[in-house]
Amino acid sequence: MDRRKFLIAAGGTAVGTSALVGSGAFSSAQIRNREANVAVSADDAALIQLLPGHHEDVAGDDSTVSESRVGYEDGQLYISFKADNQSGNGVNANSTYQVGALGEEDAEDGLDKQGIAGISSDDVLYGSAAPGPSDNEIEDDPAFALCNESDETYEFELTYDADSAPTDSSDVDDEDAAAVLVGSADDTWGAAFAMDMTDNAGRVSTELGPGECLYVSLIINVGDVDSTDTPDWEGSLVVNAGEDPPSGENIDN
Repeated sequence: MDRRKFLIAAGGTAVGTSALVGSGAFSSAQIRNREANVAVSADDAALIQLLPGHHEDVAGDDSTVSESRVGYEDGQLYISFKADNQSGNGVNANSTYQVGALGEEDAEDGLDKQGIAGISSDDVLYGSAAPGPSDNEIEDDPAFALCNESDETYEFELTYDADSAPTDSSDVDDEDAAAVLVGSADDTWGAAFAMDMTDNAGRVSTELGPGECLYVSLIINVGDVDSTDTPDWEGSLVVNAGEDPPSGENIDN
């Protein structure tokens, strides 16, 4: 299992995770207790892989996700809205930011169907649900991918546990700030999900066979908020894998 830290300085996202080592099957796994400044940790050679969208095994040169936004540092995969070589910090008020594509069915099933306050498929900027000619689905260009590189089929559970969010402020309503992870598994478009990063019980699960992946993108929508007095998005993302089904809401058909 992996525990990742998210931080969005009214924008900035952080996640950290350790890598499993060894080969062959396992009974269960947990990746945890790795923190990075706006980062998700991962090893591109582990049994459970966390890969940035621009990795050659994901979207490669066709990815719109840059290494400065999603990449590796000290063995950890990070998603960042604040980098050492950038002067900017966080996302703007009255703005929408998206990392990775959202396919039409992903946006509809994951955003509209689940009815998360402050965001819907109308906010999608890039992907099949977006206005214009863009036709990329989420698996064509995700922010990152969670892949099962063992030789067994396992049930994978993804959990988000929020520590803070802009909506913790009495001055920020739910519809004024939303950060949402949207994902879909290989060839199972009914397995689309959306996980609200203000939700302390965000939890989904899906079965992944050998070589199969769960693709995840991020979309952030911020209204007219006061950035000088607004909490950041911060919390932990946890990946569970095992032969026994986890306790999350199943996202498979």
